[in-house]
Amino acid sequence: MLPDVPMPPAPVLTRWGTWLEAAFFYADNFEGVKNVFETFDENSSNSIKKSPTVIQTKFTQKGFAVYKSTFQDFEGQHHKLTDCWAAFN
Repeated sequence: MLPDVPMPPAPVLTRWGTWLEAAFFYADNFEGVKNVFETFDENSSNSIKKSPTVIQTKFTQKGFAVYKSTFQDFEGQHHKLTDCWAAFN
C-alpha cells in the first residue's frame, strides 16, 4: 500500500526516544497512514471502527507536526526545561 515507506517504529514503554521516533514517523507519513486505515473494514474490530474519528481530527495531524518541529528545535540547543515544557502547554 505504501511501497516506499518503511514499517513504523515500535515504541518501547520504557524508552521515551522510541515514542518520539514513532511520532516523527507518523508526522512524516500522516496522509499515507490515513489512506491505509481507510481501506480497513470497520466491522473487523472496535479500534478500526474508532480510527476514522481519531484520524480525521485536525488535532491529530497538527499534533504530530507540532511535536516534530518543536522537538527538532530543542535538539542540540541549551534550553531551560521550563521553557521546553512551556512550548507544549
